[in-house]
Amino acid sequence: MREQLLRVLDQHYPEVPILLAGSHAIGKETADSDVDLLIFTDAVQVPVITYREVDGFKLEAIELPKRNVLYFLERTANESGAYLFMVAMGTILRDQDGYLAELKTWGDSRFLAGPPTVKQQYKANRLLREISNQLTDLEGRKKASEKLFAANELINDLTSLLFLINNLWPMGGKWKDRKLSPLYPGVFERLFEAFRQAMSTADYTEMVAIVDELIAPLGGRKDHYSSHLSGEHPLDAGMVKIILPGVVLTDLDQLAVRQLQALRASYPLLYLNDFEDG
Repeated sequence: MREQLLRVLDQHYPEVPILLAGSHAIGKETADSDVDLLIFTDAVQVPVITYREVDGFKLEAIELPKRNVLYFLERTANESGAYLFMVAMGTILRDQDGYLAELKTWGDSRFLAGPPTVKQQYKANRLLREISNQLTDLEGRKKASEKLFAANELINDLTSLLFLINNLWPMGGKWKDRKLSPLYPGVFERLFEAFRQAMSTADYTEMVAIVDELIAPLGGRKDHYSSHLSGEHPLDAGMVKIILPGVVLTDLDQLAVRQLQALRASYPLLYLNDFEDG
């Protein structure tokens, strides 16, 4: 498969580093699995995703900016650790001057280290307040459509909170279940059944009870007048601004400029442009 896949990639993505990601990289592909590829190129400055079927391969090719790739990965990891996960778990198909070998070294250590703990208590408290509001809406609102949207936000905020308190990189879609279900056996099956029941009866009592059960170890529901867990305002804690050519990044995973300079010294192939602190 590898040789045949490389022949296909030579036609469409010649002479650029390519990483095999997703289920094929970890040996868990099925007959319906796409071949997920990370392609590092100077031709893009933002991710470009292309789907194509070639010679029996269903390719999902994600082109990522080769220059300053660590800036991109750090910036996106706080919202979703998907790209970082793909780098850490990926397999090198084609390298270029050791670029991917260096990226893999960084990605492995960065992913295993887990997400930053800076402002973690503040974030948890904010999510608890949002969850509490949504639970109140499900208990008190009469309009079915309002309850529907409250339930949707509730599930998203709940999973974000569970990723946070378990020190896991945030993920989306099916990966929420794959990462969280082993930590909470049977809970999401119960939540699904409760949600399905609520869709037919507009009775969210069981769904509310399950969520209350999950947040009880964190002190339960919070209101807008309770004190911050950490006493920290979201604009405190020395937020960092990094200026790139034409791009301003704020709150870059709380990395100080000196840490970025150290990273650049450790991974010179991944920092191809200069940066300056603002």
